[in-house]
Amino acid sequence: YFQIPVIWEAPIVEDVHRFFEVMEAQAGKSMFVHCARNMRVSAFMYLYRVTKLNESEDVAVQDLHRIWQPNAIWQQLIDSVSPRPRPLSRKGRGEPNL
Repeated sequence: YFQIPVIWEAPIVEDVHRFFEVMEAQAGKSMFVHCARNMRVSAFMYLYRVTKLNESEDVAVQDLHRIWQPNAIWQQLIDSVSPRPRPLSRKGRGEPNL
């Protein structure tokens, strides 16, 4: 079990890098990766797939958008980490009802 606390309103690049470290340390093992609403983890998985696994951005973004459209805060994080930033969010949707 690995917990990576991420503040919803203020995710940072270091959170993503910690996620990458955990994923790489568990490479080849079965894992269950989740968060309360799967919004944070879907953004992290998108970034892991396009950054570390060199998967197609078009495929990875479809999976991300099945869960949510990143809001402005999360879009900024995605853009700062992604090797190929592009607009993923439309209308800033994706705010959880906390």
